[in-house]
Amino acid sequence: LRDGQSIRAKELSILRYPVPPAAEQIEIAEYLDEMTGRVDSAGKTAQRSITLASGRRAALIAAAGTGKSEV
Repeated sequence: LRDGQSIRAKELSILRYPVPPAAEQIEIAEYLDEMTGRVDSAGKTAQRSITLASGRRAALIAAAGTGKSEV
């Protein structure tokens, strides 16, 4: 296709393309679900760490500002 051109549904329906067997598709989907869950979990852990570090930073700045801690 060139820029600005598109394929119509009728043209697309006559194209042949490889598709894995249904059992393999299910296996792939389950793997992707598991990996997505791991990434989501890692993101949540990172966000909790950032929140904790921000709180500690604020507490350290407050303590230094009030003279309760040496910088």
